[in-house]
Amino acid sequence: MSMNVSIIICTADKPESLAATLDSLSKLELPVGMDVELIVVDNRPETARSTVDAADLKNMSVHYVQEAKRGLSNARNTGIANSTGEILIFTDDDLRFPANWVQALIEPITTNSADAVAGTVRMADHLRRDWMTTYHRICFAEMLEPLGGSFELVGANMAFHRRVLNRVPEFDVELGAGALGFCEESFFSVRLRDAGYRVVMNTNAELTHHFDPSRLLRSSMLKHSEQLGRSCAFVDYHWGHSNLSAPYLRRLRKSIQIGLRRLRRGKPSPMEEGCEEEALFEVKGWGFADQYIKESSRPRKYQRPDSKSSGRVGLGTVVTDILTRKSSS
Repeated sequence: MSMNVSIIICTADKPESLAATLDSLSKLELPVGMDVELIVVDNRPETARSTVDAADLKNMSVHYVQEAKRGLSNARNTGIANSTGEILIFTDDDLRFPANWVQALIEPITTNSADAVAGTVRMADHLRRDWMTTYHRICFAEMLEPLGGSFELVGANMAFHRRVLNRVPEFDVELGAGALGFCEESFFSVRLRDAGYRVVMNTNAELTHHFDPSRLLRSSMLKHSEQLGRSCAFVDYHWGHSNLSAPYLRRLRKSIQIGLRRLRRGKPSPMEEGCEEEALFEVKGWGFADQYIKESSRPRKYQRPDSKSSGRVGLGTVVTDILTRKSSS
């Protein structure tokens, strides 16, 4: 197999997690003739350099790149600009990889049955909790199969052929961590489909996600939900060209629901894990309405797509359905 592949990891001040991820990458078994480069984009310049320099990656060339402009989408776009591969793979700094990951992930692209591929992501066993529902696990970026027949790209495990950049040249820098919070890769995949590219899920390419346990805290989950609502509102307005009725009234109603819930349950412990779905939907709905009000004062950033895509994207379109029912109602 003769081809050039670029693996892009964006990181920001997580040297221990990055070191474990790079160690896992060093154990990949790459096919003969595959030339792989690893590009580590440091979004807090100089915090990852020593970790990258210490990594023992003999199976690929390694390039350290700085991006001082904060935001995951900025970092990903910098990774693209510094890559040379005809196939670009994206993953994060808190994943563990099976030996055949690269070959398995890109197989639909190399066989010309897809232009972009979403691999699957499994939460590490030590992070699982009895209170988690399917929705909770999706919010923690676990995606093991298409849900309801729907899926989007997830930045922890995705790949695409460089040709897609001809029509969708970059990730939107107003989305993702460091900006509104989420949906940059989901929105990217929606734009790919609307541009006519083939996006598939490959369940043979599974990674294990070792995210920071602090994400399990109730406070973190509520913040996550607000950011997800804000991110979806951005896409809904600018790409879907929606006209949300009575957004101020919707925001007020969500504010009242949130306030009443807080009165009923009292002040949570700072270290309390987990959060009931209804509370997440309420905060997400508030974030959606509040951000929609802000975005509606701006001109639409994108022309209305020709397809029938609604523009509502989140962590898979199954979450979009939940958003439609419970967050923007």
